[in-house]
Amino acid sequence: MPQTLGIVASSISGHLIPPSSFSSIATATFTGTTTVSFTSIPSTFKSLQIRMILLTSAFQTPTINFNGTLGGTDYTYHDLYGLNSTVGASGNASQPSIYLGNNANTVASPYPNVYILDIVDYSSTTKYKTCRTFNGGNNNNTTVYSGVGFCSGVWMNTAAINRIDLSAFGSALTGSTIALYGIN
Repeated sequence: MPQTLGIVASSISGHLIPPSSFSSIATATFTGTTTVSFTSIPSTFKSLQIRMILLTSAFQTPTINFNGTLGGTDYTYHDLYGLNSTVGASGNASQPSIYLGNNANTVASPYPNVYILDIVDYSSTTKYKTCRTFNGGNNNNTTVYSGVGFCSGVWMNTAAINRIDLSAFGSALTGSTIALYGIN
């Protein structure tokens, strides 16, 4: 008698997030400004996700701050990256903001750099806030700033996040967009 093998759904580990679990909170564009702020963020979600397309014409390092706490030493970050044939890692503690990776182009014609940022337990008032970013960009140049990266960061504060400031330090071009989602 042949033996039949099957997959039992309850034995599969992990979590699937159905598309209906994402709720659009706000969308913004860079239009002549270096910083985009999301304010009055509701505390009704489990996590937040930011999706950003950043068009640039000069090297830049996008950063994120929470609740208006730009400056000081409340942030730390870690970065793993691959830029063309170069790989590396970096990290810094006691920073004024969280660094999101630098896969930006350095040429006059804009090429997109994409970022997906997850902020876990943003409304908790008992733990520090953590985030992770996947990013990538391509400037059609084989020697400069085309690559992918993974960054993580911590805001060493237990306050619930109700404001997010994203900065591109002046190099964001028209067409750069940012969307903020809540995840149930």
